[in-house]
Amino acid sequence: MIPGLIGKGYVEDINVELNKASIYIAPLFVGGGIRIKILEAMSAGLPVIASPVSAEGIMAKKEDGLIICSTKEEWILEIFNLMDNPIVSKELGVKARSFIEKNHSWEVTANRMMHLIQELNA
Repeated sequence: MIPGLIGKGYVEDINVELNKASIYIAPLFVGGGIRIKILEAMSAGLPVIASPVSAEGIMAKKEDGLIICSTKEEWILEIFNLMDNPIVSKELGVKARSFIEKNHSWEVTANRMMHLIQELNA
């Protein structure tokens, strides 16, 4: 058991858990379905450590608050780095929130949809 590291399975209300967290870890190695959870965590101002599969299609990078790890060593390094450096973790969380506001807000998404519809009607 690592002090400060709490694994969660199913939770009734993800927002309660996100508000208590300082890092979000998404270690999915097959399939899909977790991407919206990554976007929710980033929107909540959390840095995310994820596998390539779990973050597939999300165009964020480390400087945007999304850290992609492929090896056991990378996972360990990045998790402990953020746990040991709360200021860095907080800064990446702010960047994650900003990335979501710029790329995935309702306004941005609606504008993209309207643009696509206009192109189809042209």
